[in-house]
Amino acid sequence: MTCCTARCTFVAICIINVIVVVERMVFDILSYMWAHIGANFIQIFFLILGLFGTYQYRRAYLNAYITWQLIWLGWNGFVICLYLRIGLLEKFEPMKLLTLEFSDEPADPSWWEKSGIGCFADSSGATISNQTCILETKWIEIGQSGLQAIISLFGLIYGIYLCCKIPDEEDAFDFIGGFDSYYNDYQQNAKSGSMQLHPLQTRMQ
Repeated sequence: MTCCTARCTFVAICIINVIVVVERMVFDILSYMWAHIGANFIQIFFLILGLFGTYQYRRAYLNAYITWQLIWLGWNGFVICLYLRIGLLEKFEPMKLLTLEFSDEPADPSWWEKSGIGCFADSSGATISNQTCILETKWIEIGQSGLQAIISLFGLIYGIYLCCKIPDEEDAFDFIGGFDSYYNDYQQNAKSGSMQLHPLQTRMQ
């Protein structure tokens, strides 16, 4: 891949995004946040798709990446509003929604509540008080979602730029072997009459 400024920057953004998503997924798995885990898996898939689209000059892959990044930005915005209890989301408990627990029982505490920096938990695993933590759990989750949104925003901008810069002939390149481009060159040579005919050589026994 010929490295240019926009493509290399986009690849770097995608790699950083994958690292941050994997880090976030580890703590989501420890907290059984199934909604977060599913969204993280989809994000990793589309990040890989965006990398392939950049490497292979496939506009369709980049379009899929761009579409999902818009959804991903909306998801992280929803999580931020959920923890800040904005509007109608004030009625919902963040952990019950993110762990997909719809029973009347209280939701299990997250990993950050039980093992966060400076947090002290009792025998049941719940924190004694929010004041015992150096940083409250909601601010950690808000910070992670905000970081994801910022990285995805940069990726979205560069993805749109690269999608607009891909020429139509490059977008027609076939993923396996580039047969479309080869066939177009073959037709152009046939029309211009520049094809060279080689005699068929046979060997007599």
